[in-house]
Amino acid sequence: MVVIILQEWYNKTPKGKPLQLTINFLFPEVSELKRQIAFVLALVLCILPLASCESRKTKRESSSDATYELNEDLLSEIGMSREQLSGKYGPQIGNGYGGSEYYKGYGFYKFDGDICTSIEGFYCETLFKNDIEGAQPEEIAEQYGIKYLLSRGEVDMVQSYYLIDGVVISITTTPSSLEGIYSTNRIATIDQFNVIEYQGLYFNPKGIDSRYQVFGEVAIGVPEDATIEDFLNDPLADAISDAWLSNSWGNKKITFFGDEGEVTSGKLTPGMWIYAGNARFSVIPYVEELGNE
Repeated sequence: MVVIILQEWYNKTPKGKPLQLTINFLFPEVSELKRQIAFVLALVLCILPLASCESRKTKRESSSDATYELNEDLLSEIGMSREQLSGKYGPQIGNGYGGSEYYKGYGFYKFDGDICTSIEGFYCETLFKNDIEGAQPEEIAEQYGIKYLLSRGEVDMVQSYYLIDGVVISITTTPSSLEGIYSTNRIATIDQFNVIEYQGLYFNPKGIDSRYQVFGEVAIGVPEDATIEDFLNDPLADAISDAWLSNSWGNKKITFFGDEGEVTSGKLTPGMWIYAGNARFSVIPYVEELGNE
């Protein structure tokens, strides 16, 4: 039926029309019927890509109606006691790295005293109800209503950090060659996230009276009027030096770097780097939502 309609259209189309003119030029010795068939095939080949584009457009538009939700059940386990987790999953069934404990839950659990302060080792889709593959960190933050802090890493493995209600979310994004990685995905209270302990190094800034914010071994939040001189005189700088420089074989001082290399004085602004031994902190804006917690 479609072929008959197109054939009639061909017969009614003036011979000077571009598509028909092209057919006549390419096939000058071919019968009129074969020219009509060639015309129909050429027209179909022109229409199919347009239909395909429209289909993709429809899919993109329909995906915008998705509901983005975090796994509140997972988040609610931060702050639970061992007794509550045992009541939910049964008794502890093993131990993990770094003093963590394993239940038949979402991953490995760490405690401060008897209170759960960290859960790690879960898949991205366990926390994010919708697929986040290919989404930019800022886009994820907007969709899920969480605060984006920063991303760190290289092309083959990037760690993105977010904040929600005093809980740090640390998610690894990787290319297809590393699909399924989950061991570094983590949620933790800011106090637990800040505790760094390995190979004789111990860092815990809780209780330090500082005008700067620290996010583990990842970032330093700085107020707008921050300077290098002011930071070096802050108690947080002393704590960082004690943890990372006391046993360092290399540089024995905290150093600062900007886009053009080392900076020794002046403004301390987001985008710069702070080095202390083998620690590298990204400088980010002060997170007002967190305050001095």
